[in-house]
Amino acid sequence: MLERYEEAIRGDIRMNCDTCAYRIALPGFIDKVGRPQTPHHHPDDPAGAGHVHAGHVHEDHHGHLTLERAMAADPGLSYHGDAELAPGLVDLAVNVRRREPPEWLRAELAQTLGELAACPDPADASQVVAARHGRGDGEVLLTAGAAEAFVLIARALRPRCAVIVHPQFTEPEAALRAAGHPVRRVILRPRDGFRLAGAALPPGAALGVLGNPTNPPSALHPAAGLVAHARPGRVLVIDEAFMDGVPGEPESLAGCAGVPGLLVVRSLTETWGLAGLRIGYVLGPAALLGRLRSAQPLWPVSTPALAAARACSPARAVAEAATLARAAGLGLAANRRSRASDVRRFRRFPP
Repeated sequence: MLERYEEAIRGDIRMNCDTCAYRIALPGFIDKVGRPQTPHHHPDDPAGAGHVHAGHVHEDHHGHLTLERAMAADPGLSYHGDAELAPGLVDLAVNVRRREPPEWLRAELAQTLGELAACPDPADASQVVAARHGRGDGEVLLTAGAAEAFVLIARALRPRCAVIVHPQFTEPEAALRAAGHPVRRVILRPRDGFRLAGAALPPGAALGVLGNPTNPPSALHPAAGLVAHARPGRVLVIDEAFMDGVPGEPESLAGCAGVPGLLVVRSLTETWGLAGLRIGYVLGPAALLGRLRSAQPLWPVSTPALAAARACSPARAVAEAATLARAAGLGLAANRRSRASDVRRFRRFPP
């Protein structure tokens, strides 16, 4: 355990089987303990045939899996880690920064209670969000959280080849599969810092999806490198659900209106503690968003959620989010130093 922790401190987070469901009783997999295993190599070992072991998905020598093999490997893409939560455990499955929204935001939400008899109208909220990112009319589509955006993309588009870049939020792949689309994977490697430096979207990919920053493992891709993957005839989806956790958002593509086929997905969940409200949005070309809008049901975003979009988009709220991001970064660095000190102290004792 200490060796794995020190690897994480150094940034060398290598997927391994030291904690294996076949040897250690893990929540939800206790029945696996003692079952026979098939020997396997590690994804960082020399390239060979792809395979699956103990629930790990290993890519082939091209760095991706076919739809059939991927589906066999991951029957639970829509499974959420909260299902494993039990008393006394720390919930690392939900990356929400607050236990509840700030007081000023709660006040904004409370004011909408008298408006619930009317159907929600997204026009004002859409304009405020568009202004926040320097976008024009029709270049914003409000959604019931980022997850709905991925479902709309899967319903509205018909890509010949869809590629998901992993590690990644699993909902885009789950939504594409549910809509019957063939899916391939590009796997980012630890030795490349989980960045696209060592991988690329296949030339035939009509749809590509990747996170920035990634969740996991928090790699921030340079914006210029992502734009290089855009091209006519391809829809490039960048999941920026955690971008407001990056001070200043230097690598965001939310304001890049001239990139062909670029869709940027954003969420207000994590920074503002709104996981239960469901509010997100997609930024992109008006014609492309029109296709997504045609797949959306009537009134998908509630009146309180629209109020949250209006309240969290002005400059004051954006500045507060940046302050929170800087404070979180300082706290994380201090926590890592403290844990590294603990590891060194533990090692003074004999085994």
